Amino acid sequence: MHIRATLFILILSYTFTSCRSGAQLTEGETRIEFAERQWQVKTGNFRRGPGNNFFGGSKKNLFVDLRGHLHLKITERDGSLYCVELNTRDTLGYGRYTYEIEADFHDFDPKVVLGLFTWDHSSFDTQANSEIDIEFSKWGFPLAESLMHYSIHPVALERLHLERSYSSKLSAKELSGIRTHVMEWRDTSVSFYSYLGKNTLQENLMDRFHYSFKNPARIKSADGKRSDPIKVPKPGVGVQAHINLWILGLEKTLENEKPEIVIRDFKYEAY
Repeated sequence: MHIRATLFILILSYTFTSCRSGAQLTEGETRIEFAERQWQVKTGNFRRGPGNNFFGGSKKNLFVDLRGHLHLKITERDGSLYCVELNTRDTLGYGRYTYEIEADFHDFDPKVVLGLFTWDHSSFDTQANSEIDIEFSKWGFPLAESLMHYSIHPVALERLHLERSYSSKLSAKELSGIRTHVMEWRDTSVSFYSYLGKNTLQENLMDRFHYSFKNPARIKSADGKRSDPIKVPKPGVGVQAHINLWILGLEKTLENEKPEIVIRDFKYEAY
């Protein structure tokens, strides 16, 4: 329990410091079409959160192939590593978020994080940034047992709120290949599901976690501010789906080969 709590406290410290056209993204662009949606790409030659990283928007960092699959990479440029993050340009909310991904997690560097999440810059005070997450990382610990984590913010303040997070026991082998991950966000609950392959059938279910409004309200703390007490976060006026691939820690080097993640599809069904 102590190790698990330590890992999630580290998660929070890093987090708070901060279409099917087949067309490839060219240098300097900040938008891309994927899964029949327009996405905004985070760019800039300066460090920012999460993880105090550089974020790139060139076709070396992300592109959509002729099958309509989105490829994400961490790349090196002028001696620095560039991570990648993008978000839907349209506003979403309560609903079913489905991410179909293809990845090899066998040699996934323990300092790298793959995030599939919702976020609203404007709703910190009232809704803890309307954030729910599926994240893949060992949070800097090569021998960590868990690679995949579900969470509903606020996750922690002075202590970890265990009822708001879940670390899967699925191995890197079990999570590798084509897998489908789902977040179902309702006003009274948030449910997470992970499936083998691309079909969300009961027989393909690998793991799940359910969180309801019956749990205690919690407070989020960031940059010296505190949010209102929150049970199930509500969508803010600008909540969007985000995908990112980034590096935690101050030392920006990777021991293993820089990963490539393929997001085969994204779907959103409003509730």
